[in-house]
Amino acid sequence: MDPDADQYRFSGIGARYTLGSLMLGALYAKDQVSYRNGRAESEDKVWELTAVYDISQKWAARAGYRHLDNDGGDGMSLRDTTLELQYKLTPRSSLYSAYVFCDGEDGLADNTITSFGGSSNSESFYHLGLRYEF
Repeated sequence: MDPDADQYRFSGIGARYTLGSLMLGALYAKDQVSYRNGRAESEDKVWELTAVYDISQKWAARAGYRHLDNDGGDGMSLRDTTLELQYKLTPRSSLYSAYVFCDGEDGLADNTITSFGGSSNSESFYHLGLRYEF
């Protein structure tokens, strides 16, 4: 969190629809940050689409798209498409392998390049992980 931030505001709405083994989801969210020191207010607007298909009781295929734009802050944008394969270990935990195609733009704040997660918003990446759902 930014020590100069005065107030954080967040709102969002989402929905999901399940049809047999297929789940479709959509989310729209907006967050705003205002500052004490006279800096311009920053606002992110993001929408996400998700599809999950249960191949079997243990395997699922997931796909998603995220579109984020920042206004008034660092000007960062995200355009991510994710393809993932998930193996369910228990009802709440799973192993997954994903590839994320990134086509966003890094931001610029106080002459410093900003990005999401520390890597460039235009560099695609692959990852393996362990997921635990609370």
